Amino acid sequence: LRPEILEEGAIRGLLLAAKPYNDYISTGKDADSKVSSMKKGSSGVLIGHKDRVWTVMSIIPDSAAQKAGLKIGDKIYQIDDQMIQNCYLSEIYGKLSGQPGEKRTMTIFRGEKLEQVSIEMELEPIKSLDYVTSKIIDDNIAYIRVANFNPDKFKEEFSHTLENLLEKDVRGLILDLRNNCIGEIEQGFELCDFFLEDGKLMGFYRRNPESSEMRFLSSDHQNYDVNPLIILVDSSTSSATEVAVAAFKDLKRGLILGESTFGKALHLETFEMNNSLLRLVTGLYYSPNGDSIYKNGIKPQIEMKSESYFLTKKPLEEDPLVVRAIELITAHYVFDNQPAEKPSEL
Repeated sequence: LRPEILEEGAIRGLLLAAKPYNDYISTGKDADSKVSSMKKGSSGVLIGHKDRVWTVMSIIPDSAAQKAGLKIGDKIYQIDDQMIQNCYLSEIYGKLSGQPGEKRTMTIFRGEKLEQVSIEMELEPIKSLDYVTSKIIDDNIAYIRVANFNPDKFKEEFSHTLENLLEKDVRGLILDLRNNCIGEIEQGFELCDFFLEDGKLMGFYRRNPESSEMRFLSSDHQNYDVNPLIILVDSSTSSATEVAVAAFKDLKRGLILGESTFGKALHLETFEMNNSLLRLVTGLYYSPNGDSIYKNGIKPQIEMKSESYFLTKKPLEEDPLVVRAIELITAHYVFDNQPAEKPSEL
């Protein structure tokens, strides 16, 4: 065997044994395969590591994956004729991208009984990604959905949207963070910063449990004291949105409603090595109360199944979580961090 093959094999074993999100990217490959694959033929599936298995974390609406019947939570076993358990994440995205019209077959395990299902899809470009959308619903309740974080102008876009809504003297705000797993961690802190007073600890980052921490504090710009504030989450709420949800919950700035989040708030750094790239997990993010988000996720105060409603074409007002949020705002719910285990007391 050539030395470079032995070297790559050794690197693969070390990286995957340490953390599943560690990555080795050979020369000529795009380090951000998740996003770059969407620019050509793509499956439209976003993947995370859950319970030691590569899992469907999110699905882009109207994508090849949705049209083929793939579901959030499906555990991926094989793509075409290759098992992916020991693949880097960039390799998996590479296998799920190609020229428009090319076909891919995914073998997955689904549900509690782990039923084996084979799904064939035809790759197609992702036409566009939604970012921030809003509307007024049910007698002057503001609704904002952050579907993904705009890489270029999230703060400006969100600020403009929020200010326009609050000019209407709304009775409360529903902030929908479901199915959001694209964005930089810093953008999650920027999101919750809009709603916090100056100097609040929003979370922190550590390289290891014994290392010093990097703290993220809310800034002194205008904060929007809109109440009641209800934040909708689901199992696809991940990464940047999770640090925001953790801050909202620990600082008691709003009520979290929905499902436990995915658990993927970690810090990645990219290093050059022998004309290739190493992408390494170099630390984890923690909530203001010191809870690690990675693998644990954020548990909402009120738990309620989301059912991936964002993938349907039904009116927003028929979404069960939105309906429940409207009920809570209408009833002038008191945000006192009641435990989810006692819903009868709410």
